[in-house]
Amino acid sequence: MDQKSLIISITIGLIFFALGLVCGFFYHRQITFMPFKAENPIIKTLSSKVIPTVNAYGEVTSINEKNITLTSGGESLTIKIRDDAKVYSFEPSVDKKGNSTTPVQKIIKFEDIKNGNNVSVNLRILPDGNIEGYAVVIVSVLPK
Repeated sequence: MDQKSLIISITIGLIFFALGLVCGFFYHRQITFMPFKAENPIIKTLSSKVIPTVNAYGEVTSINEKNITLTSGGESLTIKIRDDAKVYSFEPSVDKKGNSTTPVQKIIKFEDIKNGNNVSVNLRILPDGNIEGYAVVIVSVLPK
């Protein structure tokens, strides 16, 4: 095989290799990039009236207007809280002997939620795939 044939063979091989890389990239992107759509059966199921709520739990790391960001286990989730959402606080109570008793429930204002609070948010999955919180419970640690 002469030098000219060898160069042509290597060039053709590199062209096919490059084409394979480009095709593989687009094929992989097509498989892995599947955005949620309202027609998605999971979203349709979670937004049905049969599943009234889903619960999110974590530490409040950010509050921006009516959006709360919760963090737990290194993951974060930002939830838009409805304007008419109820916010509850369960404060620990102690009897006269110093023993813990059943916590006392209080309805508080949204503004009383602070960064660092551990909260549980009842939320709904909307038909378009977005989420909204409609009840927030500040979880306190009972004294020992």
